[in-house]
Amino acid sequence: MHKPNFKIFTIAYLAIFTVIFSNCSSIGSSSNSSTGSSGQSNETAATVNGKAIKLEAVERAVKQQAQGQESTLSPLELAQVRLQALESLIQQEVMFQKAEKETAVPKDEEVTLELNKQKTSSGLSAEEFDKRLKEAGETEVSLRDKIKKSLAIKKLIDNITGKIDRRKIRK
Repeated sequence: MHKPNFKIFTIAYLAIFTVIFSNCSSIGSSSNSSTGSSGQSNETAATVNGKAIKLEAVERAVKQQAQGQESTLSPLELAQVRLQALESLIQQEVMFQKAEKETAVPKDEEVTLELNKQKTSSGLSAEEFDKRLKEAGETEVSLRDKIKKSLAIKKLIDNITGKIDRRKIRK
């Protein structure tokens, strides 16, 4: 009996979220400010401890997650993908902020090294790599930011698991 109520709640929640995101999209696209090509870069989807997660980042994550197939999704499915993308971005930001507090943020050289590794391992020419980035709605700056956060979170997790392993060894 609890499952049907949960389904109704989930559908209602996703419907409300769809309406909210639809309104955010129309507000962003109707403004004539310098918001970039998407018209949404100044819209905030969520704020984590004072740090804004832009709607543009959510839409970029949706595009990557749906692999260009977002136009084939129903409004409800698209809302669900947006929710998942936003939740993932929020979790990532929380973890990154924790990594900043723990001084686990990589240096620029480490980010550059990882970016070069990704370029090399892709097997693509520099032009093709840049083309793929653009198709994914990314820039080199946004990719560097993503790599920086990913490396910081990995360092944070390694630090935490290292502490746990040492505690187990001492017992």
